[in-house]
Amino acid sequence: MDNEQYTTTQIQLAALAAVVRDMDLDGFIERICHTESVAPIIDPSLWIKAGSKLEKIKKLAIAAGDFKKVVIETMEDGK
Repeated sequence: MDNEQYTTTQIQLAALAAVVRDMDLDGFIERICHTESVAPIIDPSLWIKAGSKLEKIKKLAIAAGDFKKVVIETMEDGK
């Protein structure tokens, strides 16, 4: 990794941290969980088509939530 790649990565990581820090990921995951419980009953065929995509989004949201915790901890340590 050269200096330019290093700097670009650092800037992108800081931007990602700023975006994730402000997301309501718990609320988002809660909505997904609600959808997972009612969608198969309300519209089974749509659930069959979309359920696996929703599960992937949920996994990303959970991972982003873990990242958000680290961002918050890191920012608190820097104060």
